Amino acid sequence: MSDDPEPGRAEPQNPNTSNGPGRTGLWIAVIGLLAAVAGPLVPVLVARSDDVNDSPARSSVAAVSTHTASDTTEPPDEPTDTTEPDSPDTSTPDPDADVRALTDLITSGSSSLIGCEESFTLDDEPLAAVSCGTVESDGPATVDAYSFASKPDLDNWMAGELGSYGETDGSTCDTGGNWRGTWSHDEVVIGDLACGRINGDYWMTWAFDDQLIVLDTSHTDAALLYSWWDSAPLTF
Repeated sequence: MSDDPEPGRAEPQNPNTSNGPGRTGLWIAVIGLLAAVAGPLVPVLVARSDDVNDSPARSSVAAVSTHTASDTTEPPDEPTDTTEPDSPDTSTPDPDADVRALTDLITSGSSSLIGCEESFTLDDEPLAAVSCGTVESDGPATVDAYSFASKPDLDNWMAGELGSYGETDGSTCDTGGNWRGTWSHDEVVIGDLACGRINGDYWMTWAFDDQLIVLDTSHTDAALLYSWWDSAPLTF
């Protein structure tokens, strides 16, 4: 057997080697048709491929969004203490109030002292100091009064005043002597008393222990000053 064609039968022509115009035109038409159909499909396939590649990205974005939302969840409100702290005590002593208290105390007693006004003192112990006039024409020109916060403060201040009188001379205040001791009214001891000459004037200083005040005054005439003092210019 061989590949030779049978006798008398024409051998078919190879279309690729045919020079016939009909077949060639047909192939060109088919190729053009395929190109026309396949052309629009390419971007479609690319787009769908991109869509597939985009899917994980969308999933990833969704996952990130979910994770972020869980992280930003606000914790439950904790109870808070709404109690206001106690305000510190910022109050300060009122010197004017101490002066008024001393003045009111003097006017509350049986007194011949008038026109009491605040005066100045360098001493630490007194709470307040006032200077008063007297109703008697032959009495001292002014009488100084001092108030104290406690009996120890009064005693400390009075000790300094008694020291300024110097040594006693054995005589009493009614004779113009230099004397220190206590004084009484209606046979009740009221407080300390000192008298004597200082820088040419005769001075008298006496305390009211219960009221925590001290009076202090002077006069050039010892006898007139003692007479005024003995008339009880201030009692409670």
